Amino acid sequence: MYSFWAANSLWEYFKVTEDSIVLRLLPDLVNNYYAWEKGWTRSGHFIGKCEDGLFSTYDDRDGMEMQISGSGKRPTINSYIYADAIAIAKIASVTGEKDIQREFTQKAEQLKRLVLENLWDEEATFFKTRSETDNRLADVRELQGYTPWYVNLPPDKMGYDKAWQFIKENNGFNAPYGLTTAEQSHLKFTIAYIGHECLWNGPVWPFATSVTLTALANLLNNYEQDVVSESDYYNEFVKYSLSHRIVDDSGRILPWIDENLNPYTGDWISRSRLEVWENGTWSDEKGGKERGKDYNHSTFCDNLISGLIGLRVQEDKALVVNPLIPENAWDWFCLDGIMYKGRMVTILFDKYGTKYDRGIGLMIFVDGKMKVRSEQIERVRIEF
Repeated sequence: MYSFWAANSLWEYFKVTEDSIVLRLLPDLVNNYYAWEKGWTRSGHFIGKCEDGLFSTYDDRDGMEMQISGSGKRPTINSYIYADAIAIAKIASVTGEKDIQREFTQKAEQLKRLVLENLWDEEATFFKTRSETDNRLADVRELQGYTPWYVNLPPDKMGYDKAWQFIKENNGFNAPYGLTTAEQSHLKFTIAYIGHECLWNGPVWPFATSVTLTALANLLNNYEQDVVSESDYYNEFVKYSLSHRIVDDSGRILPWIDENLNPYTGDWISRSRLEVWENGTWSDEKGGKERGKDYNHSTFCDNLISGLIGLRVQEDKALVVNPLIPENAWDWFCLDGIMYKGRMVTILFDKYGTKYDRGIGLMIFVDGKMKVRSEQIERVRIEF
């Protein structure tokens, strides 16, 4: 009942591992897609494909409860379903199931058109939710509006990239401890320590940040635009890294991941709420204030590997590396022991050649042999 993108995830996994189990799962992935098309009702909300072809869900089942925009045809669920259709078509192309490939390619193309026509607010230059109550676009920009780039849905050079200006604006999503889940200029933007403990109307959520960073990396790698740069990715990634901490009672700073953050103080809001929770729902037996500890909704490792270090997974027998690290930001880095399409890959940068004693610049090793050396950080492609 929660939004998820199983086919897309499995296809991405297949591109890295070439594991045939993904191909054997094709019938199940097709049936799962059909189930979402058929839809169902939960708590008075319809989840599934509407008459106009777009998919609807309510914010809670999108994992984003209490959002300002509420329920309806959301950029998230429609992006995920689009990605699944693309993935099913790709898997079918490998297995030789031409009818399935054609069917799901058409489904993806139709859904992409509907998202662009119905969820893009030209005046606000943003993807928004179309409400289930009055079928109008919400009057708020929310971080979920970047989800279409998570799956490379928007076309290039068509002006959609204007949406990304708001991650840099202080009345938009930019805040000291991360990207807020709603634009800060909206009247209903809230950072609250009363009521529901999981609000998506302002706080920073690691899940939303992860999706947005992946979308931003896609924008920088796959699109021609001048709205944001690699420095913007780097700055947000570093901010995100620094948010993964907590100060204990003795004043020590510890590595930490929890649910939602106060964008101005870095406090883990749900944790603070659950310390004084009044209705007993989250008793110590059910986790209490520790309920959100190690909350597994951050794709930090992927944002580091494929985003910052820039290992861009390819469908063919190739390796592309495009680090999003600004010039002079780091003197060295090394990502080692990466198993990619059955080969062992190392990505190494040494500005002065004194850290690793392998030379100066960016170096890519495959199965222990150097395949590329560049004196500067840049995009490189290696054919296997």
